[in-house]
Amino acid sequence: MFKTPKNYTFATFSDTLTTQNYKIVKNDLVRVSLLSNNGFKKVNLTEENSGQNEKEFIETLVELDDSIKLPLFGRIKAVGKTTRQLEEEVEKLYNLYYVDPFVTVTVTNRRVMVFHGTAGVGRVIPLTNNNVTVLEAIALSGGITDDGKSYKVKLIRNVKPEPVVYMFDLSTVAGLREGNTVLMANDIIYVEPRIRVARRFANEIAPLLTILSTVLILTSLLKK
Repeated sequence: MFKTPKNYTFATFSDTLTTQNYKIVKNDLVRVSLLSNNGFKKVNLTEENSGQNEKEFIETLVELDDSIKLPLFGRIKAVGKTTRQLEEEVEKLYNLYYVDPFVTVTVTNRRVMVFHGTAGVGRVIPLTNNNVTVLEAIALSGGITDDGKSYKVKLIRNVKPEPVVYMFDLSTVAGLREGNTVLMANDIIYVEPRIRVARRFANEIAPLLTILSTVLILTSLLKK
């Protein structure tokens, strides 16, 4: 899986990868919460006027045109902005209608895929906060297995026009810097598996040896 050519040039690691904030992308599910008076009073953002269905938040999908839809204001651009940037922009909009609006923005469906060293085995890990790192995601997936090469960990970032691929060495303490890279939605972490020829051969030949030994035993019994 995820093989790269022999002379492939991997993207260069930089410290900005460990300090960057998550930026909203298409198909993110964004929860926008609004309170007035600096968070003192709830504001109903649903169409319900009263009762138990009132909510101080809405969930809206980031569409293919990079926008989300908000009550009163319709569509506003969201892609490429951090949650804090979007919060500040929405607060300015609702300041026209409410006193000291207090807005929080959360992306609720972010996730990454982790293949942690066992060939063909992977997990989808939800990103529960804005600063989940490569090391945290690997730990959540169960860690690097005995069959994984901790010194060959690929981070594949799905960006256009083509994915960006980093190669990290997490086998040493020095690799902690790279392991603290903050993940983006839909990143792929791939720990290259070790090729264990002897084990694979043993697993494949064992059934044949069992059949052969059974045949020999039956043949021996029949001759008697």
